[in-house]
Amino acid sequence: MGIIQNPINKVFKKSVFKRRAFFFLSDLLLFSGAMYFAFWCRFNGQIPANYIEAFPYYIFLALAFKMTFLVLYNLYDISWRYVSLDVLIKVFKAVSVGSLCMGVFIYLFRFSFPFESAAFPRSVVLVDYMFSLIFIGTFRAVKRLYYDGLQGTLEKKGENLKVLVIGAGSAGEQIVREMKRKRESSYVPCSGLQACAYTGILSVRGGKDQCLGNKGAGRVGRQIRNGEVYLYFYR
Repeated sequence: MGIIQNPINKVFKKSVFKRRAFFFLSDLLLFSGAMYFAFWCRFNGQIPANYIEAFPYYIFLALAFKMTFLVLYNLYDISWRYVSLDVLIKVFKAVSVGSLCMGVFIYLFRFSFPFESAAFPRSVVLVDYMFSLIFIGTFRAVKRLYYDGLQGTLEKKGENLKVLVIGAGSAGEQIVREMKRKRESSYVPCSGLQACAYTGILSVRGGKDQCLGNKGAGRVGRQIRNGEVYLYFYR
């Protein structure tokens, strides 16, 4: 049994290569689907035969431009579970620039093969762009939406340990998000303080300081270096 499980565990073990390959293959399908639905909408479900014959060339063109810009914007080196607004903005930029370049290419070579036999409809470029943006953006955000939304809020049992997060930049927010997401966790984030390393100004996230008081928070805040996160546990 152990001999069988070992290869299976290796296959399903997470790795950077597998994550990139998963996103890459998914984007191939999503961009292809976006192009097909764009033509389907343009011709009300009755795509002419000459466009169907040239369709593989259209798919290749869309993939070449759009996926190149996804690579340039490092959208295959993200953590699917922690997709942020910055990632979605990059998706918007990559798909927008890729679609724009594809549209310019089609216009410049509109009298060349394969466009000479089936002129590429201009409306398809726009509809394909909209579908691509929705498909890729939703796919990148779906796991984050599942963990942060569909799993519900944290359910607690018994006595919980409150956590005060100090230095709550992006790392602090990620820690707080994980504590809220895990139902079985015994840690409850009460508030987060973010300190500016240069001015000593504090800003509180999640409510008033319940642990150190204003004077205590100020003393701790002056000790925080840029990028550091401190956790204080109390009952």
